[in-house]
Amino acid sequence: MDFIENNVKTAAPMLVLLDRDCRFCSGLGNWLQKHPKAQEFHISDQRHWPSDCPWPAEVSKDYLVYFSRAKHWCKGDAAVLALAYDLGGVWKTLSRLARIFPSPIRRKLYLIWSKNRYRLFGKVQHCDLPRW
Repeated sequence: MDFIENNVKTAAPMLVLLDRDCRFCSGLGNWLQKHPKAQEFHISDQRHWPSDCPWPAEVSKDYLVYFSRAKHWCKGDAAVLALAYDLGGVWKTLSRLARIFPSPIRRKLYLIWSKNRYRLFGKVQHCDLPRW
């Protein structure tokens, strides 16, 4: 994926695409922007995906999408684990521990979470996520 610009001298930045309407996702984006590794991430809204880059057909907009430093993308539970791993520290350890559970179970839990996130946390009227 060549659309990720290299704004960091040592490595290409990672891209996190979130749902700007979800209160939880918006909060996650704001938390990531304040994280010590924030300069390594581009955090944006899925709705403002660049028009010259086709959206992967196999990805529903209900998923968190993450493009890693290696320019591989992942979605859903795999994206959560990859993002946690790349954050380092305790998040990296938690990511490794979560991999103990089989991926069908992780995937099912993520789908339950994503389908109920509006009901659990609500929607936001205004989101401060940057536009791509």
